[in-house]
Amino acid sequence: MRRCASTRSLTLAALSAASPGFTAQGKAPGTSAEELVRRAAENEKKCREARDHYTYRQTFEFTEYGGGAYVAVTDVTFTPEGKRIEKPVRKPVNSLSKLRMTEEDLRDLTEVQPLLLEPEDLWNYEVTYMEEAELNAIRTHVLRVRPRQIFDSQRLFDGVIWVTAEGLEIIQAEGKAVPDLVKNGRENLFARFTTFRQRIDGVHWFPARTVADDTLQFHTGPVRVHFVIKYENYKRFGADIKIEYQPK
Repeated sequence: MRRCASTRSLTLAALSAASPGFTAQGKAPGTSAEELVRRAAENEKKCREARDHYTYRQTFEFTEYGGGAYVAVTDVTFTPEGKRIEKPVRKPVNSLSKLRMTEEDLRDLTEVQPLLLEPEDLWNYEVTYMEEAELNAIRTHVLRVRPRQIFDSQRLFDGVIWVTAEGLEIIQAEGKAVPDLVKNGRENLFARFTTFRQRIDGVHWFPARTVADDTLQFHTGPVRVHFVIKYENYKRFGADIKIEYQPK
C-alpha cells in the first residue's frame, strides 16, 4: 500500500529446479534438499495447471485500522490457453483514507499470495531445509525461501513454506513480497501474510485463504493493516468449454 504517498503490496515469484546454479542447503531426511525442492516445484506447477481448469470466486477485503477499507469481489476463469480472466461481481468499494491501493498490490493478488514455486524460477532463490514439523496433523518439511537477487520490476517471496512429507506439495506459506519500494520520498510497503491451502480435487492443494495483520512502518508513522483473500466455490470446467468474457 502507498500512504497516500506510500504503499503495501505482496508478491511471490517461484522456484526452478532445471535452472542452472540451483542449490538447496540443509539436510533433508531420506533425500537431498535439492531433490526435495525440485519435486515440490514440479508439483506446484502441476497444481497451477490443474487450477487453470477451475473457476472460483476471489474476495479481497483490505482494512486500515482507524481508517477505511477496500473490498473487491471477482469471478475468476481461465481460457483453454491458461489466460486468466477476471469478471467483477460488483464495483470495488474503496473508502481508504490513510493508504491507497497500488498496481503492485493488485498484481500480487494473482502472482504472489496464491501459488509460489515452479521449476523455471528456482534460480531466483536460495532455499534452506529447516526441519520436519507437524502442521494440522500432517507431517511436513519446512523450507526457508529467500531471493538470491532481485532485478528491476521483480516481485519475489521471502518467507517459509510447508511441504507435505508424503506428496511433497505446498500446503502453507508465510512471508512477504519483496522488496519494499522506497524512492523519491514515496514508500510502497508490503505486509506479511499467510496463505492456507486445502485439498480441492482430491489430489492438489489449492489456495483457500490468505490473511495478513501487520504494521507498516512509514516514515510519517506506523499504519496497522489487515486483509483477507478468500478463494471460494472452485468448480471444474471441461477442456472443451470455451470461456469468453466481453467487457461492458
